[in-house]
Parts: sequence; structure tokens; C-alpha cells
Amino acid sequence: MKKMWWIIALGLMAGVAAQAAPRAALFVQNQAGAKLENQLDAFNDLVSTRLSAAGIETIRAQDVLARFTESRAAAQAQELRQAVEALQTLKAEGTVDGPLYEAAALRTAQLMDADFLVFASLVSLGENQMTVQAYGLTQQQQITTLRVALRVLDGTLGTQLYGDTVAVSEKVLQNSNMQVQLGDLVNTLLDRGAEELAGRVKSQVARIEAAKAEAPALASVTINSSAAGAAVELDGVVIGTAPGVFQIRPGVHEIRVTREGYATWEKSIALADGQVLDVPMELSGSGIARKGELEAQDIAREQSAADAQATTTIAGGVAAQASNSYIRLEGMPGQSLTIGDTDSSRGNVNVIQQQ
Repeated sequence: MKKMWWIIALGLMAGVAAQAAPRAALFVQNQAGAKLENQLDAFNDLVSTRLSAAGIETIRAQDVLARFTESRAAAQAQELRQAVEALQTLKAEGTVDGPLYEAAALRTAQLMDADFLVFASLVSLGENQMTVQAYGLTQQQQITTLRVALRVLDGTLGTQLYGDTVAVSEKVLQNSNMQVQLGDLVNTLLDRGAEELAGRVKSQVARIEAAKAEAPALASVTINSSAAGAAVELDGVVIGTAPGVFQIRPGVHEIRVTREGYATWEKSIALADGQVLDVPMELSGSGIARKGELEAQDIAREQSAADAQATTTIAGGVAAQASNSYIRLEGMPGQSLTIGDTDSSRGNVNVIQQQ
């Protein structure tokens, strides 16, 4: 019985540990040039495996995209693909701060259900060669060095929590009696670099988790537009139409308001709870031209209606005039004579005697 309780306790502890394991979205990049381009997938697998062994659950974007594709969640797959591309592009351009980068990091982490974003980079691969002559022997010494870097970002705000660079080297000695073929040297260095990075991250997990920011409460922001129905974009993502009230993470964001026929309104704004944003929209060149066309069409319709009314009025006046006309005849008897038929709806000519 006591043994059973120990088994249950160990199972519960394992379950808690599994739940407490941080989840990290892993991205690898090659900054070392074409010579390591073919090693990128291998480096991805090595880093992922080493981090998992260090107690960090890793998620790869390609695995999540495959899952979305299998479940036919095309919209989620496309959004994740765009977020990852934006995140990697902004990082490559050096714009590691700012609302667009933070938004890309946030969307990526949300779609991948990750607490952190981990960027592992192949930085450089170089060789140093040295020739040594001693005791009548000539020795060639070759030192190959691989540098790799790793950065851990907060999945909520996109801010960097930890970063480190590792250099691993391999020394090879050759002489006239010993020749070494270096066919697997790069793979060995990649494995050692991934292991060293994972070890350093493992030693800093507690500090990384402590530095992770709590998700801030969402702010209610009202956005009005002089052009009703304008689309509102927040950090590159359409969130609705104006006027409207939106739940937005407080802080600096890129707000973009668009509508066909109007010039795009775009600004970086610090948003806070209860804020009201009034967006003045101005007609674009095409909008002004279109407005002129519509006004010309309205004027043409009004003129056409006026012409039709005038024609009807004139026709009615002629008929009334003919109906009320009189012809004077002399020598007629003392009575009046009506020329026409018995249909009163038709115009008649009345003839009366001239006194």
C-alpha cells in the first residue's frame, strides 16, 4: 500500500513538472553565409533536441503549420506564416524593438501557444592554420571554430530576456606521416554548439521565467472615423471597422485606417484604457474624381427629371389654352356655337356671337 502511494505521488510530481515546463517556439537562422546553408535543418533538430533534454518544451513553426494544414485551418496557417516571416524579417533588418516587432512576436507566440520565442543562429565558421617545424618534423595545425548564438524573447511583449554566444573549436594536427580527412567536422561542431547553448539556457531557466512579464490587462479603446465603415488595422492585422470599441493591449501600436476612395491614415500611437481616437479621413485623388463623377450623374438625373417635368407642363398648358380659346364670328345668331365632339376630355373651340 505504501509503495502504491509512492507511485501515485511520483506520478503527480511528474505531471506537475510536465505542466510547469516552459514552452518555447524555436526559430533557427543562418548568418554565416552559403557554406552553412545546407546545415540549417540539422542545426534546428540538434538545438530542439538539446533544449528538450534540458527541460524546455520546444515547438517548431513548420510542425505547427503542418498541424494547421492537416486540420484544414488555412486561415491560421496563413496568419502564422505571415507572423513568422514578419518576425524574422524585422529581426534580420535589425529592428528588434518597436510595435511591429512586438506584435509579430505576440501573434507568433499566441498561434504556437508558446511562453517564449527562442532564436538560434549560426553566426560564423572559420579556420586558422599554423605550420610548426620542430625536431626535424613539419606539422600543420588547423583550428576550425564555429560560433553560434541564442536569444530568448518574451512571448507576451517580444522583449529579450536572455542572450548568449558560444564558440566551439576543433584542432587537427597533420604531418607527413599522418593525414586527417575532415568530412564530419562541421557536424561535430554543430552538435557541440547546440549542446553548449542548451546547457547555458538550462542554467538560466529560473531567471528567464522570473523576468517574463505578466500579460497586461486589455484596454478598451474607441476608434471613430469621419468615414463610416473604414477598416481598422492594429499592427498589420485588421481588427474591425470604425466606429467601434476595441480591446487592445496597452502600449505603442501602429494604427492604420483605410477605406476605398479615402487617403490611408496611419500613425504610431500609445494606447491606454478609455482612450478615444477620432480619425479624420480625407478623400484621395481617385476618391475626389469618383465624387465628381457621382455629382455629375446626380446633376444629369436632376436635369433630366426637370426637363421631363417642363415638357409635361408645357403640354398641359397648350391643351388648356386650346380648351379655353374662343373665336369671334360676326353675323351669327344670338347664340353660341361649340365646335368639337361630345367628349369633354378633348379640347373644344367655343364660338360666340360678336355683339
